[in-house]
Amino acid sequence: NRKSIRSAINGTQKTAGGIIGSLRHLINVWDTSYENATFTKTVLISTDPIALDYYATINILYPAIEQTGEILESKHLIDSNKPGTFGYWLRLSMEQIQDGGYNSVMDDSNINIYPIE
Repeated sequence: NRKSIRSAINGTQKTAGGIIGSLRHLINVWDTSYENATFTKTVLISTDPIALDYYATINILYPAIEQTGEILESKHLIDSNKPGTFGYWLRLSMEQIQDGGYNSVMDDSNINIYPIE
């Protein structure tokens, strides 16, 4: 019926708007140029963008940063709930996705990884 379709579209638009608003705050979390980037030869694909960000941050980004000798600033910590931190914005994005009726997680025990060599 048209009413339920319209409601679903409005809910999706609100969710997408919330995600885009949250992502705007994430863009400036790590300031780097491509000249200083570390090439990890890794491709990640996910149906859950939050799980993908969480996994990539913990298992690829943090180790790559540590190898350079850089120190993570508190605003970069994914497990932080403090407003303005990466973890805070990622959680807000996850909540928006969940409010839209989709599954989204920030928990290693609920993320399945299938490496392909």
